This record gives sequence, C-alpha cells and structure tokens, in this order.
Amino acid sequence: IQINNNDEFVKSISSCKSYLNDVFALDALSGFEYFIDLTKDDLSDAQRLVISGHGNADNFSLLMSIKMDEKTFSKLLKRLQINPKDYSKFEHYKMYDIGTHYKKFVIVQHDGVFSASDNKELLQNSIRTFNSSKSILKSDGFNEIDQLLQKNNRQNWIIIHHERLMGFHLAKINDTFRDSFAAVGNLASWSAYQVRFTDNEVSFSGYSLMTKNSFFQRFVSQSGNHGDLPESILPAQLNYYVSLQIPDLAQYSQTSTSAEKADLLKLNCQESYCFSTTYNDTTLYNYVAVKGDTSQSFIVSILPEGHTLDSAVSYKNFKIYASGVPHFTNALSSIHQEVIPNYFTDYQGYYIFSDSIEPLKAYIDNCLNGQFIEQNQYYLFSKNNLPSDNRFQLFFQNQNKYLDHYLSSQFLQTQSGLENLRVFSYTFSQPIGNLVPNSIYLKFVTN
Repeated sequence: IQINNNDEFVKSISSCKSYLNDVFALDALSGFEYFIDLTKDDLSDAQRLVISGHGNADNFSLLMSIKMDEKTFSKLLKRLQINPKDYSKFEHYKMYDIGTHYKKFVIVQHDGVFSASDNKELLQNSIRTFNSSKSILKSDGFNEIDQLLQKNNRQNWIIIHHERLMGFHLAKINDTFRDSFAAVGNLASWSAYQVRFTDNEVSFSGYSLMTKNSFFQRFVSQSGNHGDLPESILPAQLNYYVSLQIPDLAQYSQTSTSAEKADLLKLNCQESYCFSTTYNDTTLYNYVAVKGDTSQSFIVSILPEGHTLDSAVSYKNFKIYASGVPHFTNALSSIHQEVIPNYFTDYQGYYIFSDSIEPLKAYIDNCLNGQFIEQNQYYLFSKNNLPSDNRFQLFFQNQNKYLDHYLSSQFLQTQSGLENLRVFSYTFSQPIGNLVPNSIYLKFVTN
C-alpha cells in the first residue's frame, strides 16, 4: 500500500478496515498510524508512506516505511518514552522494541528511512534488501507498475503481487473452486490500484501487468464496441453473472480446440453471459446466455444430428431444445465452463443454455414473473460504480448461504468479515500494451 495522502487514507478507510482485514491482514495498521501521528508535525506533507504484507497463511506480517531523519526519529523515541540506550543491534543499526495498546512492534531508523514491523525477522530482511538487487524495484515487470505510481503521486495506491496474494488465501477456498481461484494468480504478475473508500464501499481502479499465457492475452488485438448488459434477460435474484465481449472471434479462438472453435463460430458467440440463481432457496442453477439469430432456421442448425424443431420439449409456450453445440463454454471464461450446454431455450434474441431441462423451466418461470436484474438494488450499486466500457464483467452478490460454494467451512467458522460483503464486482477493458485497465467494487453492510 503506497499512501500519498495519509490523513485522507486514515479517515476514509475507517468504515471498511475490519472487512478488508480478511484480505490484506491489516491488524497492525492502527499501530503504524500511531507512529505517524506522533511525528506528522515533523514530516513533510509530501512524504510517502509504504506498507507491505509478507509471509504466508501461517505467518503473515506487515512492514511500514517512510523517509525520516535521525533528528525526527529521536523525537519519536522520546514521545514513545523509549530509552535510546535500550536497543538490540542488527548490523550497525539500533532496533527498538515497543509495545503499544495495538500490538508489539520493532522499529528502526536506517539509511534515512524509518521502518516498523510486528515481525523482527521481516524488519531485518528489509534492512538487508535496501538498495540491493533483491529489492522490489528490481523485480521482473515491476518497472511498468512503478512508472504508474510515479506519474500519479497524489493518490493512494494498493499494489498486489497476484501469485503471492492468491497463494496466501488458497487455504480459505473450497476444494471444488480452488483451481479456478489459483488461476487468478496467473492472470497478471502485478496490479496497481488507486483506492477509494466511501460509506462501507471500496473502489479499486488501475492496471494489471498481464503474464505471457494470461487469459488477458486473448483480448490484446480485440477491437470494436461492447454490448450493453441485457438487463431484461438476467434474473433479479442471482448469485453472480459474468459478461464476456468478443468482437473478433477468429482471433480469440486461436488457442481453442477445433471443436470449441467450431461451436463458437457457429453461434457467433461475440456476446455471452454466464449467471447463477438459487431456485426455491435450495437448488443452484447455472446458465449461459448468448446473443444470436433465434430464427427457426438457425435453431435447426445448432440442434444435434437427427433432431428437428419437433424434438423440442414444450413448457408454458416456450420450447426447450437439445443442444448440438456442447463445446463452446470451454473456450470462454473458467466460470462459463461450469455450465455444460446440453439444452437451450430462446428469449428476447438470446439463447439460454443449461445442463438440463429443469433449470430452463425455472428460468422460464422467472421470465413470466417479470423479475429481472434492473430491480436488484445491489446490481444498481455496482452499475453506478464501474465503467460501462469493458470486455469482461463479473458481478457477485453474497447471500451468505452461497459462500460455502467458494470458501472453506473452516474459514467460514471464524466469523469472517467477508460475511458482511454484499457485492463484489470486477471489470477489465481493452489491454494497452502489457497493461490491462480494470476496476473492482466492493460493498459491505453493517451488522
């Protein structure tokens, strides 16, 4: 976390810090802010505070650093009522132990920098790393991220190393979803986000540095306008939806299998939506919607061999057909791949696919009841806080009982602050070189 405006950061994060603690382990943050409060009259307003997280799920610690001269550090020791002679030595630096009402810390002033941590070994490693080839500034690809930070030094930033952050949280993820979660770590090496906190809401807006074989790479040469979200086909009470815009299918499908590519091109799958609902509060149904030609002549072309329009199952003036394009979801996002498109119906210019007939009957019932996502207040929160121009969009609505699909039962038993999360939304847009513009929106509710 790079904090360029400390007062604004402290004031705005207060309403969300307890919720974010599950993600970023911020329990030491209050202690760091205590040190800054004691020295802020002696520090320049332009001083940049950097807080970094290190370790793994079993041993995670925070480190803070800010430029500080020896004179200001001496004042801090006095205000903390620490005897300047009561120190332990590391190399030629003096390290001081301090117990605040937040937790225990070790502090040091070295090379014109004040550093503090709740882990002495981490602090020692930080001193060793200073100006060395092991510094984060020398990490592969970090230079492009650092240039972003230097260009905008008035905003507060959160910088993420994908593989390490995903690895830290992997044990919290349900076994059935763990592979998909781990794949997020392969999307990008680093991400940098400007962060904004307002009234139990958190917005991240920034860029990700994509890796060589990332899913993002499929969108490098994509061009063209995106389609608006079809609010009139998505149910109001859903668990999530994923929107995927692919203007150039031929370019996108270059890494797909021949069967996947054939189905994508046959459907002209430039615009697709994967979504999930819980029917009667108990049964989970997943769907994929594809915008396309829903004329009867085209429907015949995507039926299995030997099937005709008369092979359809009738349900309340709708027709449900067996699908002859069973492979296309495997070429889309990992979330789309949860749906096996065995059957489909059509509604308002879209094909609605699912793995069996019963989910499609439930979907038809919803359509006849007229309950669509534009009536969902949490969707409206997300819509108003994310850019509309995107190639990919994810909206997740936490209904608590659905969390066990993603999170391990052991983690849920810890009374996680994530139970207060109501909305998680994510979008990414057309890549710019190696950088992918993307945004995240979180909304929490108080108990």
